[in-house]
Order: sequence, then C-alpha cells, then structure tokens
Amino acid sequence: MDNANLNYAFTYLPCQTCHARVRCDQCEQNILDRLLRIDSVLAGEVCIPKRLISIRNENADPDEIDDEMDAMGVFLG
Repeated sequence: MDNANLNYAFTYLPCQTCHARVRCDQCEQNILDRLLRIDSVLAGEVCIPKRLISIRNENADPDEIDDEMDAMGVFLG
C-alpha cells in the first residue's frame, strides 16, 4: 500500500476544562509528538481550533492510532 493520508475530526479532553485557550500550540505539539511515536506515522498536522488531525502514514493500523490517541484523551471521530 502506498503512503496514505488519514483525516480525523477529534475531541481533546483537556480542552473541555481549559479556559485559557492560549496553549493550543503547546497541546497541538503534544498530540503530534504522540502520533509521531507510532512507527507507521510519517507526518501529521493537528489543529485544535478546527478540531482536525491529518496523518500521513505508511500502512498504519487505524486501531493503533485510535488506541494511542484515546490513551492521551484525544477521541477521534
């Protein structure tokens, strides 16, 4: 299978209690760092204000991505 892009709408649990709304860059980077630890994930983008995650991957297992994200409070739609 060639490289593919996966796009997800998401909810990030810490956003539900965040009133500052000034640390989105930091939180986006934390989510991206976690995604990039998955071997099959080659690159990604996270946009908290739009609640979108885009992942460039090579034969990624969607269940593995979902499990990793669930573990940090990111719920993919």
